Amino acid sequence: MKKNYIMVSKKINNNPYKKIKIVIKYFTYIIIFLLIIGLIRTNKPQLYLNDKYYWNYKMAENHMMNNNLNKILFHINEAISINPDIIIAHKLKAQIYIVLNNKKQAIKEINKINELKYYSRYHELMGYLYLNENNFNKSLYHYNQSLKIKQINFNSLMGISVLYLKNNELNKSLMYVNKANEILNIWIEKQNEELNLSNKFLRKSYNKNLKDCGLIQIHTIKYFIYKSNNNEKMMKEENKYLRYNKKMFNGIKTRYNL
Repeated sequence: MKKNYIMVSKKINNNPYKKIKIVIKYFTYIIIFLLIIGLIRTNKPQLYLNDKYYWNYKMAENHMMNNNLNKILFHINEAISINPDIIIAHKLKAQIYIVLNNKKQAIKEINKINELKYYSRYHELMGYLYLNENNFNKSLYHYNQSLKIKQINFNSLMGISVLYLKNNELNKSLMYVNKANEILNIWIEKQNEELNLSNKFLRKSYNKNLKDCGLIQIHTIKYFIYKSNNNEKMMKEENKYLRYNKKMFNGIKTRYNL
């Protein structure tokens, strides 16, 4: 009996299929663990616990990179229901309606921003509205009005750069994108005032996100400037940065209809 037991035991231990099953089992556990970590990082539950308004705003921004418009609007509306007077959610909602070519709803959100006395933001979004309609003169007028009220406005500088890019005035386009790059860090600090973030963790997270988005916008517009110039060498330089951020690159293309 003892010999038979030893023989059976050896057969089990030498069974290659059993070893494969064990390897697959542990590999599955590792995959599940990594997926859980990924979900935690993406959905940022610590933000939800600290600030539900910002968590919803952040989730809307995440979905914007994937062009998931229904989820964007859901989270933006949740953010606005928590605090209807914080400007930044109305701004993002207006941008979505502009991309969707829903001018009526876009103007409703832009007027709300005007009522809250964020006049530079009002003109910035009107500039973007007319940029999306390919109305060069009206768009440029509103972007310039925005910069008269608040000189440090990254989005208005980027908007003017895109206007000149579409108008094939490439030197002017490059000049404005470089101006936007120069003021990016100062502009980020100004945005904290609009979101009213007192929590240091949230402020740090928001600032990093803004900087990443800003830099990708800069590299994207430069890429298209050099593409219009047939400057393959500089296109490759810009692509070194953009190839790691394809989702955001495509989101910016959609935003500016490039």
